[in-house]
Amino acid sequence: MYRLAYTSAVSRPLTKADLKQILSVSVSRNKAEKLTGALCFSRDIFVQVLEGRRHRLNSAFRRIARDPRHEDVELIGLEPIEERIFGNWSMAFVDDSEEVRGIILKHCGLDRLVVDSLKLADVTALVREMLGKP
Repeated sequence: MYRLAYTSAVSRPLTKADLKQILSVSVSRNKAEKLTGALCFSRDIFVQVLEGRRHRLNSAFRRIARDPRHEDVELIGLEPIEERIFGNWSMAFVDDSEEVRGIILKHCGLDRLVVDSLKLADVTALVREMLGKP
């Protein structure tokens, strides 16, 4: 079992309907691939953490990197794990809010997602806190 995290910027403005469609497709694919995780969206930046078998994570990441709705896709990390943290969600979703921006400020030093200096464990902790999981 492995955990993977990446960040990307949107290549064009996304509507609420676009986000719902992304989430719907992600939930279906992740269930089929036995992947779990969380997708966070704040101010045109995505951060996603996925968990599952390594080959399935690699396939999902390659597919995501080819998606024209993303640009500047960067792998934050891929590490083996003992157990899933996001096992209850085929894809949890965190949208932009004042509360989320406060959590981002605490972890990133800014009120927007900037994960350049964060490691996989840092990003996992950030996403957990956004979801209200200690």
